[in-house]
Formats: sequence, C-alpha cells, structure tokens
Amino acid sequence: MKKVLAIVLSVAMLLSVLSVNVFATEIELFNDPDGETFIGMAGNETSFNPWDFFGVGGFWGRGAANVLNITIDEVKQIAEEGGATFTYVFSGEQFGSDIPSLVFEFSEPQAKALFQVTDLGDGKYEATASFDELVAAWEANGKTIDDIGNLLVQPSYSNFKLYSATITTATTAASKVSINKEEFFDTLVEAVAAAKDGDTIYLLEDMEGAGIGIFAPDVKDFTIDFGGNTYTCVGSPVGSSGTESQAFHLEKSADKTPNVKLQNGTLTATTGSGVYMLIQNYCNLTLTNMNLIGTTDTQYVLSNNFGNTVIDGNTSITATAGNVAFDVCYANGSYADGVSVTLDTTGTITGDIELGVWNAAGGTNPKPDINDYLKKANLIINNVKLEGKIKNSVGDVVNYKPDPETYESEAGLELFISTMDKQQAPAVASVTGITGPDEYTISYTPDETITSYDWIMLKSEGSAGTSVAGSPIPAGTVIRTSEVKINGDVIPFPNEAEYVDYTVGANGAIELKYYFSLNWGGEVFVNKPSETIESIEITFELLENQKTEEEIKAEYNKKLQSAIDINGGIFAADSNVNDYLPEGEYETDEDGNIIVGEVQLPSVNKNNSDRITGCIYLNEKYHALIVNGRFIVYPHVDNGTGFCTACKGAINK
Repeated sequence: MKKVLAIVLSVAMLLSVLSVNVFATEIELFNDPDGETFIGMAGNETSFNPWDFFGVGGFWGRGAANVLNITIDEVKQIAEEGGATFTYVFSGEQFGSDIPSLVFEFSEPQAKALFQVTDLGDGKYEATASFDELVAAWEANGKTIDDIGNLLVQPSYSNFKLYSATITTATTAASKVSINKEEFFDTLVEAVAAAKDGDTIYLLEDMEGAGIGIFAPDVKDFTIDFGGNTYTCVGSPVGSSGTESQAFHLEKSADKTPNVKLQNGTLTATTGSGVYMLIQNYCNLTLTNMNLIGTTDTQYVLSNNFGNTVIDGNTSITATAGNVAFDVCYANGSYADGVSVTLDTTGTITGDIELGVWNAAGGTNPKPDINDYLKKANLIINNVKLEGKIKNSVGDVVNYKPDPETYESEAGLELFISTMDKQQAPAVASVTGITGPDEYTISYTPDETITSYDWIMLKSEGSAGTSVAGSPIPAGTVIRTSEVKINGDVIPFPNEAEYVDYTVGANGAIELKYYFSLNWGGEVFVNKPSETIESIEITFELLENQKTEEEIKAEYNKKLQSAIDINGGIFAADSNVNDYLPEGEYETDEDGNIIVGEVQLPSVNKNNSDRITGCIYLNEKYHALIVNGRFIVYPHVDNGTGFCTACKGAINK
C-alpha cells in the first residue's frame, strides 16, 4: 500500500469572464487492481463481512484498519483546507439494501454521509462521497474539527473486496500565482523572488502589480507561464538605480546569462504608472505565445541590449504611435559580446524595430558605431507581420569603415645584394608572412664585410638573379620606403624627400632597386652610398589600396544584409525592409506590402476588429468565436498548463 502525492490543475468555467481556479491534490491511499490482498480487522483478509469497517482511529471498542493511510491530524487539515472527495472501487454482494452503498461517518457523535455509487461492470463499483457533507452533518451536532476522534467507512456488502481508494482534496485558490503548482503567492513579485533556478511560475488569473526584476549577481533561469492571463504593471516600476522605469528588468551577472521564458499570456502596463519600457532585457529571453502591449507612455515595449532573444509561437508586440515595438541595441563594456533577436512568430509587430547602439562603458570610451554593430549585433526575421519600419539609428555607409585590405595568401619579399658577375646569387634576407598592408623592416648583417657590390634590390619572394616572381600582393599597391640605413648611417633620399614610392607591377611582381650600378632607371640612389656593407636595414610600408565608393557600398550592404537577415514575413510598404534585402529577393502585393519567403499567419486573428463578441468556452474540447456574424468553433489551444490559451477554459486531457 502506498501514498502518492500529485498536483494537477483544473478550471471549471462557462465563459472566460467567469473563470474559477481550482487546485486538486490527489492522494492514492490504496491500490490493488486484482483485489487479492487487504489488511482487515482480523488480519490478512480479501473481503469484509457486513458492518465491518476501515478508517482512522477506533470505533465501538474495535480497532479499524487504517486503509486510509492518513492520520487524524491530516483529516483535520483536509477539513480546514476546504474538504475532499473520497473515491473507492470495490466489489461484493448486496446486503440489506436495494441500493449498493458505502457509509461514510465520523463518530463521537455519529454523523453519516452516503456514497454515490456507479456500476463499472464486471461486478465492480465506484463509490464517491463528499467530505464536506460529512463535516456539515457532524458540525450540526455542535462539534468542531478538533473534536474528530475517528473517520470510518462501512460497506453494506458481504464478501466485500477493495481495489483502490483515493482522496481528492479541492479548494478554490485564494493565491493568484504559484511556483511549480506547489507554492502559492498573492503577487508575481513574491513568486519571482522566491523562485529557484529552473522553476516555472504560473499565473492563475489576471493580475495587477509592481515591476518584476532580477538583478546581478543573483540571477537565475525561470519561466513565467501566464496561463492565458494578463499581468498589468500599475506602478513601482523597476530598473537600474536612477532608471526605474520598466515593468520587467532582466539582468545578467558577470558569469551567468540567465535563460528567461515568458509564455502564453499578455504583459502590459497602465498609463501614468511610470513604465516607459515594458521589458529591459540583458538575458537569453524567449517570448512564446505572448502579447506585449505598450501604452502611450511606453517608449520601448521591448529593449534588447544583450543575449539572445527569441520571439516565437504566436507572439505580438504592440507599440503606440511614435513609439518603438522593440530594439536591437548593441552596447559596449560588459555587454560587448553582442546581442541578437530572432523573430519567428505568426503574430504581428506593430511599431518600429530600431537598430541602435549604447555606450554602456561610459566615460571617455567611444560610443559603438556601425562598424561595431555589424560585427556584434544580429536581427533574424524568419516569419512575422510588421506594421512599422525597420529604423537604422546606428549609421549608414557614410559612417562605415571598410574592412582592411588582405591578400589572398601570405606574401614574402627578399633582399638581394649582388654584383653583375654574380647575378644568380641568392637573396641574403627576407620578410615573409605578409598578409596585408603594414610596415615592415628587412635587415642583414653579413658574416664578413661586403666589399664589392653593384646592386641592392628588393624582389618578390621566389625571384632569382634577373627573374622576377609573382606574388599575391595586388598590382598597383604602393611600397613606400621611409628609411635606408647602411653601416648604421641613414642614407638621405634624393632631393631631400621623406620617402620614395614604388608601384607593384602585374601579377604582384616586385623589383624595387635601391641602388643599381648601370643607372638603368627606376633606382632610388644613383651613386653608391658606401663602397662596403657591414650592415643594412630598410624600412618600408605596403600602403592599402583605396576601395571605390561602389566597392565600399557593396561591402557594407553585404554585411548589413547579414546582420539584418530577413528570410520571411509581410512588411508594410514603408517599412524600409527592402534596404536590407538583396535586390529582387522579394515580392510586392497589390497594397504595396513587401512579401518575403513563405509566410505563416494565424488562421484566425483574434484581434480582428470585425469580431463582435469574446472567446466563449463551450466544453472541454472546444471554444467559439463570433466573426462577422458567424459562429465558428475551434479546438482548444493547449499550452501544457491545462488551460486553453484562447478562452482560458479547462482542457480535457
């Protein structure tokens, strides 16, 4: 025999506005499907004779077998918490009555209630009795709960066999919110504060209350399941010190970015409550089947400054005119790792989507710009209906700094010091691993002083003698020599120039002549600066080739379209979405809306202005809408709580 405690949630309702939240605690007292073993008064028996009984405590001097598997104190607690229903499945032969029955009673004084019996077939019956009815009869005799001495069940059968016994306690919950359907609270603020890492918080009805916040370092993962209900922030908003203006404020800590999920309901605020931002997010936030509704005060319904935000299911975000539905705001400092938002919802975004930056580091730190944004921020739109603009408040191609030039592969340069008689002499020094424009120095100190030379020449790696190899350095690149030292002395350039430029030829071929004895042209020095070479050092810079405006714009557009990745949706004609799409990768409908990809929208828009009545609960399987004068029946939407998200009614499992 075992006792199992389980928590289940049920709601009995006729219309959504008449909902009642009821919690049921089901305790399995006895379970023997075959009816083979049962501990009776006389020991191990499989059946009871008439007027035998079982329960808690003693009766008329006889000891009752505690098949209830509870104590008198637990019986009293059941009475205090709102009563219960006892259910037994049994078999036996009728005795003394035309109606099969069990008698349920307290003694001292005696008070009885009759079980309601249902024939299950195959000789089995199910009997249920209300604990409340028994308590009422007992209290009519002038007793209180503290007077309970025993609780008995008597069968009016011979050869009685018991197969199962359960108690279902029931109470209409005064508390409005629970953690894991086990702990109950009157405010969402209390529930969030009490929740442990990984807990789920359930709203049990529409609620009003203060702002909700998690703050570093005490951050945690949690889910709030609104159960089809609405939470309205009516005052005491939260936020960082000095900016307490949010209904929800979700922080990360130095070593944890929490995972927070809001699902199956509505979040809003009242005008004048001091809420200027519905959610300020620094977490990995998921919004599933949510409605976020801003007021005229709500400048940003949702602001994302860090972490990964996912907006999915049938989630809608509504901003009032002139306000922002949500932003994707890149911040520096402790948030420099970046921010992303993924939209994949059959809902509607009403209001602008803003691309922005924030100098979270403060002080003299430079504010992030478009270059930072394109590296660390991301907006992915897979499915949505947007009634607003995508507003770039960061910067455009004018503010964009092109990527540094890089070479297709590493390059190298080699220094030759040779004579006309030894043209095949190998390079004496080299610089390798050149991946892009930069300043380089090549130097050489021979083992013995060089006393005879005709040329000093810099060539592309792989050259030999009079041959010149190609290189990955682009043709047209300028090599600017800024200093030449021979034997430690700086050799002045002709005409007192500060530097000398050389332009790389076709295929990256480089043949830069610092000194050439025959004066064939192109050399830097006409006369030998020294007849001997004990050491030589040449400093030069490979200058970056300037990109054309067209190249810069193409590079910017490619990055922008990657940072704002639009794969599907319906966008208003003035949404600017085409600024973030490759040319030709969208269609336009007859109203001018821009259509991208395969779009999924809800089959029924519950916010349709033509709907003339609310969502009506019909039964445990269906609810109904009246749309344009038609009565339309739909199956419930199951969110896993036992509620339908549309009408809030109980779902038949």
